[in-house]
Amino acid sequence: MKGPKSAAARSRRAGRRSRISGPSSVVSHASLDEYLRSLPPGDCLGDDHRCRSSVATRVTFQNVNGVPEEGDHVKQRQINSWLQDKQVGIALLAEAKTFWPSIPEGHGWNDRMRQATMKAKHKGFYSAVAYNKQQSQSSATTAFQWGGCIATVLSQVSHRAKESGSDSTGLGRWAYVRLQGKKLQAQGVMITLAWPKREGTGESTVWAQQRLYFNSIKRKIDPRKALVDDLCKQIQKWRDEGCEVLLGIDANEDLSVNSPDSIRQRFRECGMEEAILKRHPPTATHQRNQSNVPIDGIFTTSGVPVLAGGYYAFGEFVEADHRALWIDIDLNTALGNFTPQGSTFKPCKLTLLDKRSTPSTVCTNTTGWLWD
Repeated sequence: MKGPKSAAARSRRAGRRSRISGPSSVVSHASLDEYLRSLPPGDCLGDDHRCRSSVATRVTFQNVNGVPEEGDHVKQRQINSWLQDKQVGIALLAEAKTFWPSIPEGHGWNDRMRQATMKAKHKGFYSAVAYNKQQSQSSATTAFQWGGCIATVLSQVSHRAKESGSDSTGLGRWAYVRLQGKKLQAQGVMITLAWPKREGTGESTVWAQQRLYFNSIKRKIDPRKALVDDLCKQIQKWRDEGCEVLLGIDANEDLSVNSPDSIRQRFRECGMEEAILKRHPPTATHQRNQSNVPIDGIFTTSGVPVLAGGYYAFGEFVEADHRALWIDIDLNTALGNFTPQGSTFKPCKLTLLDKRSTPSTVCTNTTGWLWD
């Protein structure tokens, strides 16, 4: 029987598994255990999420596979700790699986975010939750409901919040928070999607519920096509109003594919690109995926400067079967708060002996300086 691996062996193994890119900083540690705890998780990928620029705003997206009914549940505490410890500015969560009217009083999403930001240096939050409002509260026997999503901005980002909402059908297909730029120069829209899987087998699936709704209004269309058509139309409207857009999605399809009918291509037609795949090779974002196929992604328009990005390890923060994704963006630049560097132009010195310049400046007398 093999004995337990030594600390050095665990260290070598963690180093082989990790695929974090970027410079490493040499930091002294009080003990070997402290050093091992400082090593990056084994199956994360991309830029080093522990390093962050001073101008960066951290954006995260994850399919959390349901938020708990109680605000003090261990999974909710995991979410709160993740947002607080990583100083997340924009959090986009898919598959909330919650019918919010059935949640007990005091356990709503705003109550939970109030708890999450209680100890933060910069308090504040602004959220939008989306769920299927076509389902009546009287028909809901529990708070569970397929689909749904959440968009939340936290800390200093919340001070820029202008409005929030969800798609007009009431199906809970997407939630958004709109941010205001400096002097009305620019705006930003942060969206998270509840993307239906392909045709399901049960009547309670997101796809089946949305098809039932569209049939009731005589709109014969595949729910997936309806979602991308409606969303692209809304994105184009925001773009026409001068907005930059950032979007998180669990697409349930390969986001590295560039075929004409792919979701990636449809978003590209809206002026959006997948931010992480532009920097790093594709990798699996679902635990049961063995083919390095990314089905989760974060899309941005060209006016959103992406400083870094990557994939967290499976289960690193929240117990779910999808990875959490992250990017760091320069939000000030995206919202029009760019401050140019100081000019190197050196003005000519004013020659007071020149009679042409003295009348428009100052003159002197025996008592001091006088303005002309």
